[in-house]
Amino acid sequence: MVCSALTRVSLVQVCLARRASGISRGHLHPTAHPRPATPAPAAPEAPGSTVELLGQSYPQDEHSNLTRRVLSKVGRGLHRQPHHPLGLLSQRVRAHFHARYPGRGGAPLFSVLDDLPPVVTPWQNFDSLLIPADHPSRKRGDNYYLNRTHMLRAHTSAHQWELLRAGLDAFLVVGDVYRRDQIDRQHYPVFHQLEGVRLFSRHQLFDGIKDGESLQLFEQSARSPHKQETHTLEAVKLVEFELKQTLTWLMTDLFGDGLAVRWVDCHFPFTHPSFEMEINFRGQWLEVLGCGVMEQQLLNSADSCDALLSRSQEHPCPVVSAVSVGVSVEIPVQAVIKHAQPLNLLARACRLTRPRSSVC
Repeated sequence: MVCSALTRVSLVQVCLARRASGISRGHLHPTAHPRPATPAPAAPEAPGSTVELLGQSYPQDEHSNLTRRVLSKVGRGLHRQPHHPLGLLSQRVRAHFHARYPGRGGAPLFSVLDDLPPVVTPWQNFDSLLIPADHPSRKRGDNYYLNRTHMLRAHTSAHQWELLRAGLDAFLVVGDVYRRDQIDRQHYPVFHQLEGVRLFSRHQLFDGIKDGESLQLFEQSARSPHKQETHTLEAVKLVEFELKQTLTWLMTDLFGDGLAVRWVDCHFPFTHPSFEMEINFRGQWLEVLGCGVMEQQLLNSADSCDALLSRSQEHPCPVVSAVSVGVSVEIPVQAVIKHAQPLNLLARACRLTRPRSSVC
């Protein structure tokens, strides 16, 4: 798409997610029924010309649909601006992870990548995440294409495969993402996501569990609504428990104690089982994230085993399937701005070190 759940779960991805409809403008996972996009003005240049973006030239073709207005938004880096609400919330989430999960020698366990380029290939954005060729999220009318081979990422998950392939086993990705939505009070073509990923071994997952030495991560069985065909039910249930507990702690840190939470079963192409988290904030249920156990096929295709472990034929890959979480950055910010007193909002924004600063 990652806290205490992360210390035990197989792979947790926290992404600033966004759906194509509904209140959570920032769901990382593609949805089955995207919102119709407003017809966009013509691309910056006609086919045969080129567009310059972030120091690179991209030839235009019949697939190009990136408008000048959206082009002007690329590279602003609002999530990196220390006093911007998105930057404040990003700092707050990072601080939460770093405080709960120190690595060896006291260094942060999670690597933070907040400047990955927003231009990706359709393979990165879709195929690497097992999104079917006929999935509605691929439609040209729902995405911004520079040309047939390059597009603006629709979610930060577009970088997940390559980071796993590179050998990272715990990381946060923060960035701006782009979807062609109708502009209204809840939707805008540019939004932000934060996702985190961590891999865990069998020892890490079952350590401290009664009779844990006899439990296994993998089996060959039938896929069910509760698990994939390659995972044991014990492993999946433990991952699910830790994942939900982790995310509840994160939201409590952001919104305060006494937060009401509910979980909704759902479907995402690259996780199973999958869930959406909703919080009751001042009388309103807000969907803030999507999460689930990552498809083992994705992990296997990234060869994350060889990247994370010393290559040894005596020790097959002990990494359990991934857990993917998508948290919308804009939703907590919008909730606070809508409900908080202006002066209180300013005061909270200045206190990043305080445990439950709402705006952060």
